[in-house]
Amino acid sequence: MVATVENQRWRDARLRVTSEYERMSGRELGNGLYPYEYIAQVGKAVRIELESGEAAAWRIAEQRDSSIVVYDSQGRLEEQIEVVFGEARAHDVAAMNDGTAVFFQVS
Repeated sequence: MVATVENQRWRDARLRVTSEYERMSGRELGNGLYPYEYIAQVGKAVRIELESGEAAAWRIAEQRDSSIVVYDSQGRLEEQIEVVFGEARAHDVAAMNDGTAVFFQVS
């Protein structure tokens, strides 16, 4: 899910969410069989980045309770981050830059 964005270059922003397994094998986790756009492997380091390669400030929180923060770059711009998701559940991912934020859901 991507929020309404005024900045055109961010309007079409997409994430790349990959595990080491996916990068080594070239195969997508779940082989496209799950009804989720972005899937993260649980218990393993997952790399998250914008497909454009642009740097962003990142914040990831559990969707059911946004006070449970998985990652927060605290305003630092990073081209990619690595996080470990402890449980299989939906997470809200925010990428922010130039006063604009885009939001994604990673399951």
